[in-house]
Amino acid sequence: MKHHIVSIGVSKHLDARHNLQYASKDASQFYRLFELNLPNQGYKKLLLDSEATLGQIKSALGAELRKKISPDDAFFFYYSGHGDTGDDKSDPNTASNYLIPFDATDDHANSCISIQDLKDIFESLPSKINFIFIDSCFSGCMAKNTKGYRIPKKKSFKGIKNFVNTAIGNGTVILMACKDTQEAIEDPDYENGLFTYELLSELQSERSGDAYDPLTIFSPVAERVETRARNVWKHEQTPAFFGSLEGRISLPVFKTRLEITPQLVSTPQHEELAQTPFSVAHVELSDKIKERAVNDILQL
Repeated sequence: MKHHIVSIGVSKHLDARHNLQYASKDASQFYRLFELNLPNQGYKKLLLDSEATLGQIKSALGAELRKKISPDDAFFFYYSGHGDTGDDKSDPNTASNYLIPFDATDDHANSCISIQDLKDIFESLPSKINFIFIDSCFSGCMAKNTKGYRIPKKKSFKGIKNFVNTAIGNGTVILMACKDTQEAIEDPDYENGLFTYELLSELQSERSGDAYDPLTIFSPVAERVETRARNVWKHEQTPAFFGSLEGRISLPVFKTRLEITPQLVSTPQHEELAQTPFSVAHVELSDKIKERAVNDILQL
């Protein structure tokens, strides 16, 4: 079995009014954690901010990915950024959930990734199992620190296509940051999306053995997200889980953990940068200067 991953994070938008704080960091850390721990890696793609255009996202989920995946493989899709509802392309009386790329406009139907787009993509993959993680909300809002795209004067719809009522097929498991009627928040204390922080924490938990049932991660993540959102931020956020698995599926225990200082270290967006050496300044201090510095500190 090979493991394939596409991770997308959009903090900065072409329209800067919609910028977020931590979505690109969320995606970088999710990608890096899997890169450090998953064996037999195949297709890998990380798209951040201006790289995560509509065209680039569709390309990353397109023909090259399908060619690399075999029927025994696992595919991981992660998205952190804005989500919203808008006109469905096929029915003017129906709304659809959308993921919002870097270059989105208010015309979601022609500039964003719809639920139907994702359904078509995931059902075209020959992989044995698809894991989908989405840290986003699907209702426009004006609240601070939330991941709802802000569009004024939305019309009402008779129905809505969302992950709950859009069957994506067997072998697909979806973990979402909140219910469709709620808003996912970014947590400034954690400097991550709240859902992503708890998800990454749970994936790195101590476990016996070398593998475990991936479905066991949902309950502790949901409980911690719901509790912290309510108690710390006076906000209602309940993660959602749905999907189905066929056969025995397991995840390896993640024994190599992330050690990232967000202000100083980030995952290179371009593969060539990961191989580029950077010089580090080195300053020699005399013993007298060192002694003076220690004494100054002790006198504070």
